[in-house]
Amino acid sequence: QYRLLPQEGELQEDGAARSVEECISDCKSAIRYIRGHALQFGIHPDRIAVAGDSAGGHLAASMATLAGCDEPGEDLATSAKVDLVVNCNGIVDFTGKWKMMIPQRECGQPVVNWMERHKHAQALSPLYNVAAGQPPMLIMHGLEDEVVIPEDAVRFYEAYTAAGNEAELVLYAELKHAFILFDYTAAEVEVLRALGRIDDFLVSHHFLEAR
Repeated sequence: QYRLLPQEGELQEDGAARSVEECISDCKSAIRYIRGHALQFGIHPDRIAVAGDSAGGHLAASMATLAGCDEPGEDLATSAKVDLVVNCNGIVDFTGKWKMMIPQRECGQPVVNWMERHKHAQALSPLYNVAAGQPPMLIMHGLEDEVVIPEDAVRFYEAYTAAGNEAELVLYAELKHAFILFDYTAAEVEVLRALGRIDDFLVSHHFLEAR
């Protein structure tokens, strides 16, 4: 599990994340651990896929796009690069409604404060860190999603493919946020349909065997 940020109004508990960067660094540490123990686990060190939903979708997309955010003192000789990504209704842009997750520095200069926070938000947004050579990605989003707007997924897909990266965009007209969770916003048949689409993506890149 990665450290979680406290929800608004919650007290900072021991072991909780103090920033989005710490959530990202936990994921990078996990990937390095898996890759470093690939022989023990019986996996291929260069065939690591990540998948995430909502905030987890942000972390999955960050594993493909964001540099830095490494745990201090960690051996960076083992790469945290992932080889395939599934991003389900993930947050890809912190410069809009999700800027509330970015701390505001108070130095008595409101414009300077605003610009610093905006740049910080961009630095943690996969949308603003797209570059050539990033791994194939499946981007899934429901058009009825009011938590993370579908326009963000489309903008991210357009930027990702414009950089020459491989991506698939799957939009579901009738689905809301977090549609891959059972007993949440989607009917079981819709959850299974979305999970089946993920399986198809993994099979197409030879990360799963076709049945």
